[in-house]
Amino acid sequence: MLPILDAGVDRSVPGVVSRRLVIAGAGLALASLATVRAQDPVAQVGKEAGAAGVLLADFVAAMRPQAQAVALGDEVAEDSYLFAAASLARRLRELPAGDYQPFPLLPDTETARLHRELPLIIELVRVRKNAKIPLHNHGGTLGLIVGLQGEMQVRNYQLADPAQGFLGDTVRLRQTNDGWVAPGRVSTLGSTRDNFHEVDAGPEGVVVFDVFTVLQRGLPSRFWDLEANPATPDRRFWNARVRPR
Repeated sequence: MLPILDAGVDRSVPGVVSRRLVIAGAGLALASLATVRAQDPVAQVGKEAGAAGVLLADFVAAMRPQAQAVALGDEVAEDSYLFAAASLARRLRELPAGDYQPFPLLPDTETARLHRELPLIIELVRVRKNAKIPLHNHGGTLGLIVGLQGEMQVRNYQLADPAQGFLGDTVRLRQTNDGWVAPGRVSTLGSTRDNFHEVDAGPEGVVVFDVFTVLQRGLPSRFWDLEANPATPDRRFWNARVRPR
């Protein structure tokens, strides 16, 4: 889950139906898809997969042209892309076992890189039981996380004022999600929407399949500390300070 470093109200259900996408409106979604899916390999691969599922190579081949086409800053285009990726990812079968390596910044986390050819970074992430991945953001990156084994609680935040950007040492965040990712369930993050998250692994630990799409290189991904108390009585807004290196 830390791409380049690398899921909240739970916005995904086992059928990978996003409430956000439904209420966005069919006309707006179709207009966005016209941009993101000039050629529609995801729909074609998904159609051909049927009950048999697809292999990792099929997934990469289907996602690469869309990953290169999705536009930074258009939330509907980003969500349409992530929705298509999630639908296809849940058909994956026979994932490589992966060569897990310790993640240097997180002592209870291991990652197994499956694919890295920008803009796509695909990996397995294994987190030990009851371990915590502290709050962090994913600068210039879209994220898709699919549960494989175990469970993890995930809380998402986003900048209260997107114009503030990620570069300062302090930010005001709005909490947007708080839920669980279990096998077959999906969490996503956009370049602005839900871009900060923190994770608590369950009592059996957790393994997830991560797909990160780098839209803009050079934006920082950093760890943050929330202030002890929320900034507002309803606990929706929090102030956070970047964690010293």
